[in-house]
Amino acid sequence: MIRLKKYTIGQYPLISLATARQEAIRLKAQITQGIDPTLKELTFNEVAQIWLKHKSKQNLATFKKIESRLNNHIIPKLGNIKIQDLKRDRLIKCVLELELKDNGGDGFETKTK
Repeated sequence: MIRLKKYTIGQYPLISLATARQEAIRLKAQITQGIDPTLKELTFNEVAQIWLKHKSKQNLATFKKIESRLNNHIIPKLGNIKIQDLKRDRLIKCVLELELKDNGGDGFETKTK
């Protein structure tokens, strides 16, 4: 079953008919390319914050540890990157750097001893 989605271009007279037609052509081109125009281009930071909301239901100490590592080490490096532009290798490198720090690899540990 195909599910239809609505996308509002704008309200007349704020958006002219000519502008609405141009936008409709652009949106149809995106759909043809397999791009869903109803999805907002989220950054890594936005996705991480949504994920943290779901994780907040677990043990408080565990959540605080995850939140701290994410906000202090990963988001500063990857936060502004749009999710669709984030490459796997870059994410893995960032996580491995954090793991190295966690194991005392360069003296900047993220855990308490």
